[in-house]
Amino acid sequence: MGVLTVLVLFLYYGYSQATKTNNKEPVQAFVIPHSHMDVGWVYTIQESMHAYAANVYTSVTEELSRAKHRRFIAVEQEFFRLWWDTVATAAHKKQVRQLVKEGRLEFVIGGQVMHDEAVTDLDDEILQLTEGHGFLYETFGVRPQFSWQVDPFGASATTPVLFALAGFNAHLISRVDYDLKDAMQKNKELQFVWRGSSSLSERQQIFTHTMDQFSYCTPSHLPFSNSSGFYWNGVAVFPDPPKNGLYPNMSLPVDKETLPAYARTMVENIKRRAAWFQTNHVLWPWGCDKQFYNASVQFSNMDPLLDYINQNRNELGVSVQYATLSQYFQNVHQSDSTWGVRGSRDFLPYSTEPHQAWTGFYASRNVLKGVARQASSRLHAVETLFARYRVRFPDGPVAKDWALNRLRALRWAVSEVQHHDGITGTESPKVADMYLQHLVQAMMGVEEVLAALFLLPHRLGPPGLLPLRYRRKGAHHQTLEQHVIMYNPLAWNITTVINVTVTFPMATVFDDDGQPVPAQIQRSAESNATYDLFIVAELGGLQHRNYLIKFSRKGKRVTTYEARGVSFERRSVRGRSKTGKRLLPVLNRCYKLMFDQETNLLHSVTDRLEKRRVRMTQDFWEYKANGDVNAGPISDNYIFTANGSAVRAYGAVKMEIIPGKIVSEIRQYFYREEGDEDYAYSITTRVPECFGSRLLCHRLEQTYSLGPLRVNTEVALRTSTTLRTNRTLYTDDNGYQMMKRPYRKFTNNTLARNFFPMVRTAFIQDDLSRLVLLSDRAHGVSSQSNGHVEVMLHRRLWNNLPWNVGYNLTLNDSSVVRPTLWLMLGSISTTTRLYQREAIQLQHRPVVMPIDQPAEAWLEKEPRRASPMRPVVLPPNLHLLSLSVPGWNYSSNHDVHLRHVHSDKELRSEPDYDRVLLRIMHLFEEGEDPDLSKPVSINLKEVLRCIGEVRVLEERSLTGTWDVATLQRWKWKTADDMETENKRRRSGGDGAFNVTISPKEIRTFFVHFNSIRFNGPNTINIHTGFKYFQPWLRGKEELLLTVVNEDLGWRSPGFAVSRASSYSSTSSCNSSDVSPSSSSLSLASRTSSPLPGEPPGPRDHQDHQDPRDPQLHTHTKPQSQTGRGPGSEEHLLPASPSEREMAVPEVNCTLFLLAGYAKYGRPYAWIRSNHERLVNIGGTDSMVKDTPMKLKSITDWQTRGNEGVRVWDVVSELVCLCTVPSPSNPFALDMRYVKRLPLPERFLVTGALLHFLETYVVYGNQDELHYDKVVEEVKPLRRLHVQSLLELQRLQGSTRPGSRPTMHHSTGAESP
Repeated sequence: MGVLTVLVLFLYYGYSQATKTNNKEPVQAFVIPHSHMDVGWVYTIQESMHAYAANVYTSVTEELSRAKHRRFIAVEQEFFRLWWDTVATAAHKKQVRQLVKEGRLEFVIGGQVMHDEAVTDLDDEILQLTEGHGFLYETFGVRPQFSWQVDPFGASATTPVLFALAGFNAHLISRVDYDLKDAMQKNKELQFVWRGSSSLSERQQIFTHTMDQFSYCTPSHLPFSNSSGFYWNGVAVFPDPPKNGLYPNMSLPVDKETLPAYARTMVENIKRRAAWFQTNHVLWPWGCDKQFYNASVQFSNMDPLLDYINQNRNELGVSVQYATLSQYFQNVHQSDSTWGVRGSRDFLPYSTEPHQAWTGFYASRNVLKGVARQASSRLHAVETLFARYRVRFPDGPVAKDWALNRLRALRWAVSEVQHHDGITGTESPKVADMYLQHLVQAMMGVEEVLAALFLLPHRLGPPGLLPLRYRRKGAHHQTLEQHVIMYNPLAWNITTVINVTVTFPMATVFDDDGQPVPAQIQRSAESNATYDLFIVAELGGLQHRNYLIKFSRKGKRVTTYEARGVSFERRSVRGRSKTGKRLLPVLNRCYKLMFDQETNLLHSVTDRLEKRRVRMTQDFWEYKANGDVNAGPISDNYIFTANGSAVRAYGAVKMEIIPGKIVSEIRQYFYREEGDEDYAYSITTRVPECFGSRLLCHRLEQTYSLGPLRVNTEVALRTSTTLRTNRTLYTDDNGYQMMKRPYRKFTNNTLARNFFPMVRTAFIQDDLSRLVLLSDRAHGVSSQSNGHVEVMLHRRLWNNLPWNVGYNLTLNDSSVVRPTLWLMLGSISTTTRLYQREAIQLQHRPVVMPIDQPAEAWLEKEPRRASPMRPVVLPPNLHLLSLSVPGWNYSSNHDVHLRHVHSDKELRSEPDYDRVLLRIMHLFEEGEDPDLSKPVSINLKEVLRCIGEVRVLEERSLTGTWDVATLQRWKWKTADDMETENKRRRSGGDGAFNVTISPKEIRTFFVHFNSIRFNGPNTINIHTGFKYFQPWLRGKEELLLTVVNEDLGWRSPGFAVSRASSYSSTSSCNSSDVSPSSSSLSLASRTSSPLPGEPPGPRDHQDHQDPRDPQLHTHTKPQSQTGRGPGSEEHLLPASPSEREMAVPEVNCTLFLLAGYAKYGRPYAWIRSNHERLVNIGGTDSMVKDTPMKLKSITDWQTRGNEGVRVWDVVSELVCLCTVPSPSNPFALDMRYVKRLPLPERFLVTGALLHFLETYVVYGNQDELHYDKVVEEVKPLRRLHVQSLLELQRLQGSTRPGSRPTMHHSTGAESP
């Protein structure tokens, strides 16, 4: 955030009494240059990069290189990575590598952003940290060991645990309650050892430094300095930097006249800070928001100032030096002091003044918070699916680089929004729109990956779109069908209820074994034209299943239960003195809910298992906010300051109850005034039944609708119970652990200061029962009265504070929001066993993907078979936190990696697709449950067997950059002097895969699986659609190219590629992938023929019939290959790899083989069919059978290298040589064929073709006659691709912010 907590008004005289310290030794000040660069907030990332951020890294790099004593710390990786990838020159990069190696440029935190700590989820904090650390370690070989959390609005107790798990040695925070900080300064308690987890305790403790009242900025507004203090480069200007280099508020330069005053001010400030700390080491942060964009001006003024102070250190009692954060902490650590201990308590909420409680942002921008959580959930699902796919089908048709790039884009977007002015909702509207745009676009890309992973065949067999083993019959049939894939991204077997929105009044559902599935259908609350189809889905861990929905009209007998609603007339809340006499029950096996027909409100809930009844009501209440700063304290993006107690937000309630056999649904509509036509708020409660042993009935699923709100209104859901709670609340810290929140009274602002962040969970309880609330996004939550819990769901504010108005930070949010809560009521022991798993199941609901639209029945069906994915299941107290292919490429051996980084070789490396990142977390605290709180021992080789055979297991730090065997964190002396060794429970030898996970532990591993390779034809090729040729990639070094002979209106699927090319040799090259790169043209079989000089292995001589043409067969004549021994002369041309792959001369196409064998360092091409025809056309003997063709493009390759010639040049020459008449555009597309493809296949094919053509447009030779024609192909193809994507999206639901999805779990939320 860009606000100084305190504006320091210093005169250059005075403060002599206040600066006295108890230390006799001179004070040692560590001047740490830094720039606080918000990844968002007021300006978009693009605006900030242009206005100042890029200049920070450019000028700092240059200035550090000019003087050895200068230092700088870099914090947010997003800006640095953007600079590194798009701005930095080769010279800059070389300088940065040297500065990092010497420790003069230091990366702290190392995550993508400085994440918020109140409303961020554990998954996303780890993600953004891992993304930044992976880049830093791969690029520079460095691993950040210190944090710099100077601006988040309060400090969580989970963050220090995560930093300790990542290998950090010290943690730094700043924003804590103003009155608490005063006390900490007075008692010299700003530094302590923090044991953020009560279960991990001293095993993951970390030394923590709290910044004093001056925070992360240096003194400003000094009268003698032009009122700007130590900011000689002035204030950043938007949108464009001034051309003359003169910025507003540039401080007066340091010269003979100003030097003494600057020095006196700096020394007095250092001494004042020193009085608040135990040692004589003072951290003096030099910088603030948007500083050092002109590092030359900064350092040229500070250099003489530091020299002057050091020259007079004896007189002044202070020495100063430029330093990095590590240098400061090293000196503190070496002081051998004894430190106080802070247990598992956080610093939330946070207040800056008596009437400024920063609790409003817990609920600001509810839609953004929801979309961010949806994106995180979808990322987790596709990460797990892709990781499993890569292990099981490493040579499958889904291009690994294509998929990883889209996953990385979503990782970037989810990481970015965790910024402390991002997910908090404290940014300007245009920045909020930027976050949403990045999230939505990245989610769309990941949806493409999801479609490819589901829809493309994984292994062998004829081409087919759907993995459902159906084939459509042409005969007309009245029944319509739709196919849906459901995927469980959790490593638990689950039974759940999925809601599919359909347009037919009746449907029957079958699983992938052809068995009918329990289902219920009812009219949708959102539209009279749609219906909610509830499906009971049983899904194994990390397993997807295929479901068939058969639609029918009313009157047709089906097994699905048709639920019908009963409406209750609108009831006024005024004068309702008599209630509770006309109660209506809604029951399942766990609960009996009673609704009062006099009010249409919930009256009570009975826990049927414990036989305890709790009076309970739910409704909406409004807090009125003041918008005039002259009239009193205000509420804004950050701050919640209620203008009095809450008032009831409605005047009347209408209700509809839909009893069902799968779920019973209660719809309550709240009207502001009794006569209003439209409701203002709603609650939809779904009461699920139990199925078998699965107790779904434990949760009540509620979805709310709010908005647009009136201006200066903040709306909370109030749940009032008869529980005797003494106003004590429990809320989660980032989804990791629970915090007890006793109600506290303050002199001022008691109401607002008793709101707390709820990321996943909150509950109230008494001695007998507990009421648990689970959330799909962050909210503010409070218990203002005994037995009450309030959840702040939505805010809309405006005020006239000039600062807010100037930066557009007034939160005039007119959106409609649809958050979801799950409620549980039960005994403490019962809810303890359930709530953590339930919270995760709400977070990671099954992915539901329709793969076609309702269409005629598929009457001819091949035999069904079960899901190809066997379930992966963990014990109930362990959670699969991560399973992904991170892609970072570095050696697990740190010394080896450093040698690589510090070598002069080009460091750009291909992603590592074989390393899988695995994290497993124990969900329970020590002593929380008699059984589930015990350490759990598992054999990871057995657990992961359904994914693949584990070959190597390496235990790593949280972000993967440390081998835990070599990680030695600093030990800090504490008052209780507890042992800090963290002894891992893991056996060696034959039990090397056995792991014991203790309560609240998060264990991180790199897993390497044995390779699984499948020989045989792979008939999937998403680069179909070219008019004159079709490519098939075989292995890494060979490309089969089928080219049309005569342009007779040929269609691309008419090609019959030589099937002999798809049989493998036992001595084939062991390449690791087949996915297309920037120079490849297709996806095809992984197998390859023997390299020249290698004997061919045995082959399967069975003729293989092309399923698309029963008349075409492959001849596979056994014939030996010309051998080339080690002594062969280099100039001998390589013979064709294998004659047995020769194709039958076909009517209208010719087969070529292109190869780029590493052994020869150049490409070659051979004719594989219709040799005589080409000789006749060419009239030359240059095309000798089994001898490489003499092509101009290949000759140019030899003389110009691959910088000037690419694979498409060879393809273009072959097309022009073979096809008659020679086409004006060899890369012309057959759009008629492409448009006729089934929707999912059309989407994938158009995407692949578009990628190729756009690459050609960027890198192709613009002098080629066909270049402009290729450019013309791009626009209609892009239009068709986007159209296909939108059609796919419509099948899954609208992606507009605030709209209701057409397909979701039983409690849907708005989609972006």
